[in-house]
Order: sequence, then C-alpha cells, then structure tokens
Amino acid sequence: MQLSSILEEKISQKVENAVKRMREATKKANRSDALYELAKLLGEQKYSKILDNTSEIRKIAGTMPYGIQQYENELMTEMLAKAKQRFNVKEYAAIYSAL
Repeated sequence: MQLSSILEEKISQKVENAVKRMREATKKANRSDALYELAKLLGEQKYSKILDNTSEIRKIAGTMPYGIQQYENELMTEMLAKAKQRFNVKEYAAIYSAL
C-alpha cells in the first residue's frame, strides 16, 4: 500500500460513531463498555455477550476483579486483530487510540 493511498483513506461514519462511544466509556474508566462498542462494531455477538456480562459484574461488585481484567485483555487483543484485518489504517488507528 502506498503512502498516498493511506493518507487519502477516510474514516466511515459508522466507525467514527463507535469510536466516539468508545472514547466516552474510556474517559469514564469503563473499558468493558468501550470493548463492548468494539464488539458491536465488529458484529461479534460472542464478544458482545461476554462483555455485557463482565460489565454487569463490575457494576455489582463495585470494582473489576483482576481475573476478569486479564480476560478482557485477551478479548481486546483478539478483537483488535480482527479490526486490523477488517478496517483501513486510519479507522484502525482511531479504534486503537480510543481504547
């Protein structure tokens, strides 16, 4: 891929909206919700269901248990790999920076 084509790439409205929601969740120190938005963007039901439940655990417990944090890190790595394949360079960079 040439540099000029990378510079001309644009971020789709769908990705831009998801990135905004991810940033808002991240600002509130709620990475589960940010990752949930990424799962929705990717159309990954499995990840969405898991993250919805980890978010509930955090709300009930008042904090995120360490083991679940580690599991979310694994999920994030998997989803970012999928995002890197699915989106253009600018979109992926926006997604990555929002987390």
